[in-house]
Amino acid sequence: MGPDQEDIPKRLKSRDVEVRLSGLNALVGRSDASAIDFAITALGDGEWRVRKTAVAILLEGADRNRIIHQLIDQVSREKNIGMRNAAVEVFIQFGKSAIDPLLFSLQRTDDDVKKLVIDTLGEIKERKAAPALIVLLSDQNENVAASAVEALGKLADPEALPPLLEILNRDNPLLVFSAIKALEQMGDPRAVEPLIEILNKNPYKRVGLDALGAVGDMRAVGALVATLQSGSKSIRYSALKAIGGVEGRQADADRSVIHRRVREIYQESLYSLLLDAVQDADPALRRAAIHALGWVAEARSIPVLIPLISSECREEVLSALVAIGKENVDPLLAESSTQEDVVREAMATVLGRVGNPQALPHLQYLLQDRNGHVRQAAAAALGEIRDPGTIQALLPVLADIYSNVQEGAVKALMAMKEALPRSTLLDYLRHEAPALRCNAAFLLGQVREEKAIAPLVFLLNDPEQAVRQAAVDALGCFPSPEATQHILLAMGDECADVRLASLKILAGRETGHLGNLVDYLHPLLHDENIWVRSAIPPILARIEGEKARTLLLELLADPVGAVKIATLSALGERREKWALPLVLAETSSPDMDVKKAAILALGLLRESSAIPLLQSFLTDSNWTVRAAAIRAIGHLHDRSSIGRLKEIARSDTDPMVREAAGRVLSQIEPENGPVLIGNE
Repeated sequence: MGPDQEDIPKRLKSRDVEVRLSGLNALVGRSDASAIDFAITALGDGEWRVRKTAVAILLEGADRNRIIHQLIDQVSREKNIGMRNAAVEVFIQFGKSAIDPLLFSLQRTDDDVKKLVIDTLGEIKERKAAPALIVLLSDQNENVAASAVEALGKLADPEALPPLLEILNRDNPLLVFSAIKALEQMGDPRAVEPLIEILNKNPYKRVGLDALGAVGDMRAVGALVATLQSGSKSIRYSALKAIGGVEGRQADADRSVIHRRVREIYQESLYSLLLDAVQDADPALRRAAIHALGWVAEARSIPVLIPLISSECREEVLSALVAIGKENVDPLLAESSTQEDVVREAMATVLGRVGNPQALPHLQYLLQDRNGHVRQAAAAALGEIRDPGTIQALLPVLADIYSNVQEGAVKALMAMKEALPRSTLLDYLRHEAPALRCNAAFLLGQVREEKAIAPLVFLLNDPEQAVRQAAVDALGCFPSPEATQHILLAMGDECADVRLASLKILAGRETGHLGNLVDYLHPLLHDENIWVRSAIPPILARIEGEKARTLLLELLADPVGAVKIATLSALGERREKWALPLVLAETSSPDMDVKKAAILALGLLRESSAIPLLQSFLTDSNWTVRAAAIRAIGHLHDRSSIGRLKEIARSDTDPMVREAAGRVLSQIEPENGPVLIGNE
């Protein structure tokens, strides 16, 4: 012990918390017995910062078994709550390694400490502890037995279910209550029938309802609906929440069954209960009541539900309003002309989901609303209803001042694209409003209106960049050589976004007939926009000949990593041996992303001579490099690497790398093909 550490005991007893902290900090990195003793003693300190530091020191300790036993002895001697809480934190952080010492301690501690250990085992959630906890269900101290019940609930071990169900028959309220809560946590459907039986015992009715709701089994629906009909308000509230819990776990068919069962018992008293529940402070109860009002299609509740649109229950309210509207849309229409923007927007959404044509006049009226969000919602709703008669009302919205409203109109029109007035859209290509020209170009491209090609070509010279880009994208929808030729010309546009749009289109189509494509690409090698330069290699990857190789060589020398990465990928796709030395050189790049791209390209080249280098990257300090090497080996189907990959899948420090190794092993291990290098 150094001179500055000799006074640690004195510092740990100081009244000054900062001095005590300095004493603990001096223990960091030490694993000797005295350091552990000091840290354990400090767990009882009155200052939380001291206790937190002591916990951190113990978590770094090598001899966990010794630390756990010492902690158990310490909490047995002291009744300090802070000490006990800190000790539990250490146990939980130790996790599985704490299980055996904790189980051993159950045999030699008093009931108070035994309860603490049981609670800790429950928090660790290791099923290995279940047999010992099951034994403790019969402990003479009911607090110990109750703690064992609660811990088994957290472990959710199926083997614990029978002894927990047996407790339901005991004449001990604490244990029965604890067992019901444990069954709720476990969610095991085998507990449904016993839990239904427990509803006949009034003291446990509410907690039994909660458990049935959590288990979510359809067999409970009859009992839950019966309980919802009568009884105290609090019990009916619990039944309502439980029904909501079961309904939320079912497929559509069983949900419909639950809705029907609730409708069968629906009467005025239940309506009053639901209205009260909607205003309750319990969010789970509010949501269940809102859903139920939708199930019974109670139109009188609309004025009550609408103010909740702005609450955390918005989606539940919308769902209920849709269910009500499907039965009778008139009450919804009557409430849709409110002055509140958020309500008009929500009601437009609801009317769209209802899908009743009666709502069309109102939705078309909302297309002219003062609020952009309302106009967007109205357009989207019309798109859901898909009545071609609304197209004329939607067309002017293509020129809305807000782009999101325009997008809503475009999507709605696309939902009815077979009925689009193509002549009107063709006229829009010459309209003075840029938004109309843009959106008309998009729609005409989507429906592949051949008559649009000539005016779209004209728009390539439009003064608005957005219009030129829309024209390029629209021309990209036409596979004709004429359209392709004009897309080539767009590569010379003054705007980078337009140039990039044209390159992306060319990358996705057959260009074999374009013998002069390389000549068009060459001027872009030094484009000021890196994404334009990065878009060139994917096109060159599919072009044969010396000219294309020359351009790829120049792009590989680009100073920007993104361009190099795209070029390396293209070289890999071409699978030409001349590229191997160039790709190998880039595996030494200081740019980690370029290095990974080069490694992946080696795999795509399918050159077995690269395997030793790829195997060397399997131990790289950077996990992304290791993962890239694994993927490259997978491309090569190299079975000589199986042994290494198995080890990586078992023990690599990074889960993504382990997953990558497992995935590649599943691809190459079953194969009986030749081993490219060496033998497994």
